[in-house]
Amino acid sequence: MIICIGPCCVPVYALLPFIMAFFARFKETIMTWWYGTSSAEADCGVHCENGVCELKKPMVANPAEDGTSAEASDASTTWDQATKEVAVLESNEDWDELKKASEAGRTFVAKFTADWCGPCKKIAPVFKELCAEVNAAKNSAKFVEIDVDELDEVSADVKVSAMPTFVVFKNGSEVDRLMGAHEDKLRALVAKHCK
Repeated sequence: MIICIGPCCVPVYALLPFIMAFFARFKETIMTWWYGTSSAEADCGVHCENGVCELKKPMVANPAEDGTSAEASDASTTWDQATKEVAVLESNEDWDELKKASEAGRTFVAKFTADWCGPCKKIAPVFKELCAEVNAAKNSAKFVEIDVDELDEVSADVKVSAMPTFVVFKNGSEVDRLMGAHEDKLRALVAKHCK
């Protein structure tokens, strides 16, 4: 195929490198529009299907990046009290406090999520709704959200390999787990453990 502009005719194949170079600037935008994900997500080894985003490589805690220099979370957060809002863990210290509260008998439901995870965003309103429902009636469980990219040591500790993953902890140990953005299964999980 040949394109002729005035007296100049050029084969289309000769223009392909220039067209590719032009669109390379818009790679991120095109990837997000076409695939619903950014190229950074595609490069990090994530596969999303049927409401679950799986990591192709399991997360491994890196002691050199333990997050100890990260800012401490808000001092007003008390991990041993349930609230009607989902709390966000911001540091490894928050995780340690939450585990201590669980060892003292508090039940908590942890949602492991990521900013780039479409199914996580889809199920987020349901998780917030369940938190409000459970704690409006019974005040029986703490609901927390953990970003696997920010707190990779916590994710490795709990052995999270897919997002979203919901884990129920009671008396300091894991009692149940659900992987994927399955609303009915999440409601059943919360009803079973947050009485």
